[in-house]
Amino acid sequence: MLRRFAVFISFALAFPASAPAAQPVAWPSLTQLPTANDRMIVINHLAESRDALAQALANYYHPGTSTSLGSTGQTLYKSWLLLWKWSDLLSRSETAESRRFLYDHFYIRPGNYRLVLTPSGVEPPANTTHVNPALLDKTINTPQILLADLKNLLPADAPPPSDQPLAGLLPPDLLREWTNNENFLQALFDTLSPEDYTPGVLRNLVAMRQAQPAQFQAYQSLALAIAVVYDQKIPDFWPHRQVLPALVPVKEEPAADRFAYWIKSNESGATYVNLRTLNPEQLKFVVDAPIDESEFDWARKNIHLSRDNFAKAFSDITYSVYRADGDGTVVGLGGERGIALRFPKVGEQVVIA
Repeated sequence: MLRRFAVFISFALAFPASAPAAQPVAWPSLTQLPTANDRMIVINHLAESRDALAQALANYYHPGTSTSLGSTGQTLYKSWLLLWKWSDLLSRSETAESRRFLYDHFYIRPGNYRLVLTPSGVEPPANTTHVNPALLDKTINTPQILLADLKNLLPADAPPPSDQPLAGLLPPDLLREWTNNENFLQALFDTLSPEDYTPGVLRNLVAMRQAQPAQFQAYQSLALAIAVVYDQKIPDFWPHRQVLPALVPVKEEPAADRFAYWIKSNESGATYVNLRTLNPEQLKFVVDAPIDESEFDWARKNIHLSRDNFAKAFSDITYSVYRADGDGTVVGLGGERGIALRFPKVGEQVVIA
């Protein structure tokens, strides 16, 4: 338990906090579960609550032993810890979160201090190391430079970051609803990682909740998966570096539209598995396919495999003698085997491996 708590604190400290509160909220001892009034205090005093709860949690914390649970194994402590995570997240500014997000994408070449920006899905060069945050702050020293760098990583319609807290991205009714929904908050923080662009994640969640208010609770895990998968720009080389992107065109669409499509598919029985039974980590692999819906429809119509035999889909793929050279030109008619998929709408075989 101690190790898990230390890992969480390390994760939290990776995010810049807002300025210290002038008049901190005084939380008493954490002797009962958070009440509705406690949660309203958090909503109305985010930064102050964050600082006060951090101190209270630190004072109350004790590690576990071989015969007893530590603080992080107790329901009471976990509820307050979750509330602190929420206040900490929402009190950060978009600008600060944008800088934190960029830290994971900038690297430096030893010896010449050249900054290298690596897009999502791209491994950094072997001879680079993570950039020092102080150097990055010195380099990205204007809103224009910050925005230019973000545009390399975020969807084209992503708005520029502001200096307002992330709480401003949530309408008041949703702020109250989610602050009082511990199951949602737990699932959110279980799903978020340092690589996620939290302003984009929150905007996606708000859009899906407003578009499908009646279904959002039942499909909460689906919403979280879509929110974190589509918080950033789809890589230019998607789906694979050996596939011509024009043959598998990406379909750009709002998160709310993707959410509606998967709900419709599930409700109509078109999916092999009830999506409501899967967690966000599993659903991320389901929704991470930004293609036209007609491609899914074709697969459902033409692929007839049972769940317990679905692995056969891989071996059923037609092998081709074609290979692609570096510029994408199809070459070679030898005996080598390369996996290919047929897309019936264009009548092409596309080398993918």
